[in-house]
Amino acid sequence: MGLNFLKSLFGRKWMRLTDKEVPRWVEKASKRWILRFARKYGHNPYDQRKTFVGKTFVYKVEYPTVAQGVFDRVYYKKRK
Repeated sequence: MGLNFLKSLFGRKWMRLTDKEVPRWVEKASKRWILRFARKYGHNPYDQRKTFVGKTFVYKVEYPTVAQGVFDRVYYKKRK
């Protein structure tokens, strides 16, 4: 077991995830939320934050602005 896994089990702090560690359902839900946000407000979710709740973990996705018209996705998780 890796150190990040043990920290996620015993700590209640937000841990940053790599793209490979993100569950598929969180990634799909994030993409759907981006599309709905853009359809509703007419622009992409710049500097927004969205939380998704799973069975064991809570996932937070941040959309920081990288450049004008470009945003990134940063994933975090913590134990419920």
